[in-house]
Amino acid sequence: MEVIVKYNDATKAYKVLMKKLKKEGFFEEMTKRKYGASRRVKRREKDKRALIVYKKEQAKKKLIKEREEERKTIAVKKQSKKMRKNYQQK
Repeated sequence: MEVIVKYNDATKAYKVLMKKLKKEGFFEEMTKRKYGASRRVKRREKDKRALIVYKKEQAKKKLIKEREEERKTIAVKKQSKKMRKNYQQK
């Protein structure tokens, strides 16, 4: 991680550093290491991660289903064009 000090303003650079550390979860990690996490907190985090994974899987399934439906509609359109051409040729 890198913080650039501009115009010799160390306090502003310090604030930027603290924001970056907080965003990365540095302070949370330090408190976990110092005090340990209770079973409830661990379970809550585990459930939260599981929910995120579940939502991603559902989004993938939905996307795949939408693509399959698009392919089916395209195939029906192509088939109807072929039928029209065959009918007009007769």
